[in-house]
Amino acid sequence: MPEYAVAILHLGSKNRVLLHARDILLDNLELSDHPSFLLHSTVLTEACFPFPTDVVPRLVTAPPADNHAGADGDVFRGGVLVVGGRRLLLYELAGRDAQEKQRIKRRKLEARKSSSDANEVAKSREKEAERENRKRKPKASIEWPWSEVAAYVNAYPVQTWLPYISSGIAPLIRNHCAS
Repeated sequence: MPEYAVAILHLGSKNRVLLHARDILLDNLELSDHPSFLLHSTVLTEACFPFPTDVVPRLVTAPPADNHAGADGDVFRGGVLVVGGRRLLLYELAGRDAQEKQRIKRRKLEARKSSSDANEVAKSREKEAERENRKRKPKASIEWPWSEVAAYVNAYPVQTWLPYISSGIAPLIRNHCAS
């Protein structure tokens, strides 16, 4: 059965912009309680995304490359592009090995949370919160000194985004750009 997830940007309790993903449970037509294995949760730094009062960050779907390997030999699996701040950030979907590693970690964490030892439960909840609030490095990023991104076009199959910004500048950004 194919896996589906939804990426969500939200403002956390400490006024930080957070990128989360939740799996879509098709049987129940609801979102899972736990973060998705497809896209790891991350905190977006205030240097890139200051408190969003004027420009609200947005997510743009980045489709997978069709067997076009990048400079490092990896095929891009798809992901999300975060726009609306001082940088454009591309977060790639996790590979099968990374997803399996996270599944194992979650199983261990859930087992520790169901322990009868209150100290063990507190440690596991703290670890869970630390994982969800971890800053992860994007696959690619680029400085964005211009104004707000007003629209974008996915130029398939070249895998190029053409953001049109309010000031009329339209730079090309490729999904395999170096950070």
